Order: sequence, then C-alpha cells, then structure tokens
Amino acid sequence: MSGLQRVNILLEPDQYRALREIAQHEGRSMSALMRGIVRRYLVNYPGAAPWSEERHATEELEEIRDQIRRRHGLFRGDLLEEIREDQDNDLDQVWRAEWPESTEL
Repeated sequence: MSGLQRVNILLEPDQYRALREIAQHEGRSMSALMRGIVRRYLVNYPGAAPWSEERHATEELEEIRDQIRRRHGLFRGDLLEEIREDQDNDLDQVWRAEWPESTEL
C-alpha cells in the first residue's frame, strides 16, 4: 500500500494489549490490524462514500494474500509448467496404452 499517513492514537492499556494479542494471533502488524478496523468502520459508515465496496474487497484480498505469504511462504515454482508436464505424461500413457481402465481407478 502506498500513500499511507502516520497517525498517533492514545489507547487504554487494556485496549493496546488486546489489539497487540489479536495482531500477533493473526500474524500481522498493529498498523495492518488498525487499518483493517478503520476500513471496516468506514465501509459501514453512512457518510464515507469514497470507500467503495470494490476498494474494500481489494484491500481485504491484499490482507489475506499477505497472511498466506507469512504463514506458508512464497511459492517459487512454475505451476503452469507442472500442469503441462502432468498433461504430457498423461497423454504419453494414453498413447502407449498404459492408462488404467476406469475400473482400475
């Protein structure tokens, strides 16, 4: 996300602890957690017209993608190439009559 603005807020100690625990549990920063909370508030606020559903959905997907990347890492393989190789192998088996009959599957 580009164009972020720095904002300082004062929280009660129990609010801070609760938010910190939630952020740690979800594997994201306090800033990301707070942006999500503010975003959800603005989407439901009647006077916040600039916050369209499309932008909200896009930002939610970005958060989900970041959570998945943190949890599982980034896949460096070539899925398309793997699928092509599997299809080529399947076709080779069919041409060689090595493909199992439907009763053998």
